[in-house]
Amino acid sequence: MGRFLLLIACGLVAACEPVEPVSGADEPAHGELACRACHSGGVADIGLAAVPTAACTSSGCHATKIPATVELATARFEHRSHGSTEDLALGCAGCHTHTRGSEPLTASVDACALCHREAISGSNGEDCRTCHRNRSHEAETSQGARMTHASSAWTAGRCVRCHYDLAEPLPVVSTAACAACHEEPLAVTRAAIGADLHGWHAGKGCTACHEGQTHHIVAMSSAVVLNCADCHQGPHDLDLMHEPIGSETCNQCHGATHRAQQSFFLGLVADEDEAYPAPKFLDGLTCRSCHVPDGLAAERGPIGGSKVSCAGCHRPEYGVILDWWRGGAGQRVTSATNYWFEAREAMRRAGMPSGGQSLLLEAFAPIEYVREAGAAHNLVLAHELLEESVRRSEAVYDYLGLEAPAQPDLGRRPGRTTCSSCHYELGDTRFSEEMDEAFHRDVLGIRR
Repeated sequence: MGRFLLLIACGLVAACEPVEPVSGADEPAHGELACRACHSGGVADIGLAAVPTAACTSSGCHATKIPATVELATARFEHRSHGSTEDLALGCAGCHTHTRGSEPLTASVDACALCHREAISGSNGEDCRTCHRNRSHEAETSQGARMTHASSAWTAGRCVRCHYDLAEPLPVVSTAACAACHEEPLAVTRAAIGADLHGWHAGKGCTACHEGQTHHIVAMSSAVVLNCADCHQGPHDLDLMHEPIGSETCNQCHGATHRAQQSFFLGLVADEDEAYPAPKFLDGLTCRSCHVPDGLAAERGPIGGSKVSCAGCHRPEYGVILDWWRGGAGQRVTSATNYWFEAREAMRRAGMPSGGQSLLLEAFAPIEYVREAGAAHNLVLAHELLEESVRRSEAVYDYLGLEAPAQPDLGRRPGRTTCSSCHYELGDTRFSEEMDEAFHRDVLGIRR
């Protein structure tokens, strides 16, 4: 018959001992009371009537025992006057509920959602921090990459980059809820059309009438949860666009596929809790932003990253930038790898002393990661990892007591405001020979 409400009070019983309310905990003192001790009205004996706030505060049970602040789920907030300054004054029974009889009181986030609907809609990542202040949890992407939220400073205010679709509470009231108290709910609702019914239901809980819409994640960014059918149209002679086969089934055999690419785009580095996401990810791009059909979709093969997508969002001139990124990254990978080979040869000539093999493996690991993941997925991180590989290779010579050869020139780091964010190839001479001044002024927003 619906959800019935009880206030967070002991009630109007002189013998009641003060009990400090704790959301969600068993409260035996309430269970020992008759329904009418707190509920009022003609149906109070079965616990359906409203609970006036005075039933809590004027009896002496909770007058001085109401906590100043409380925690509910992941939020900590001011409690004593919570909701009292809003247009719709909220009593204790608005949040604290029980089904009937001696069942313990609970405070549900469903009630929170009805008042704070805009804040939890997911439209602004900063709003998430109102409740989710402590990002202490760890999670895994669809391909098993570990994401540590606590030490990733970039997640503050950027929650919607991953959690981009959240369930938005709707202020829906069903006639079934009305039937819990009214013998003729349809007649009541017809008579109440256009009227504000909140005043008529003072002392009733929010979720006694409004349907509970638990706040939860509806969908995650494709950078975090891959959908195999987005790119793979026909493996195993199946049309994944129409067959009811989810990625969970694919992951039973291919669970680690694209883990490196996914991790690289999210900026996850082995043995580091901090993340260094790609600027494109922070701007809201997903895997499908760049992996788009380029006219070869009829071949039913996997959809790879295409420079068509660059021109689709930017200007046609941007279609060449992906080639510049790949070319420049390839040059740097080759330079870093050759420097590592020289260090390995020096270690071999020294007879591979104890600990030398582990140093070489540590120096080559960043190169291997960049090769597997694809530098274009996170050009900034790729450049930093290649620099780290060179530093580790140089440390091999220090370990051997030898003078290291000069480090290879890896060129300028890519960045949002530097020329190398596009012109990443080493020795690019377009700056002086082919630069279209009008085009670059327009791209950089220079109006002079």
